[in-house]
Amino acid sequence: MSKIIATVKNCPLLHNGKRYEIGSQIELTEAEAAELAIYLEQVQTLDINPPASPEEAQAPEEAQALEEAQTPEEPKAPKAEPIRPKRLPNVYHD
Repeated sequence: MSKIIATVKNCPLLHNGKRYEIGSQIELTEAEAAELAIYLEQVQTLDINPPASPEEAQAPEEAQALEEAQTPEEPKAPKAEPIRPKRLPNVYHD
């Protein structure tokens, strides 16, 4: 679970009985930030439950590196020629 620090944009915001003016910062949960996304600009994400050990912090990075190494590259398709319309005969000219 993490908290989001966001800046209010577009119009003032009333949240939990408190008014936040344009440009003011507000601290929200991820769910609240998702609901109010059109009124907010995300500034920072705070992790409430940091990993207990350095090994846990490195585990996602190692898993991503391993996944990238195992993913085969897709062959590139040849570039297609654009479709050009055929010219129609001029029926109005003799």
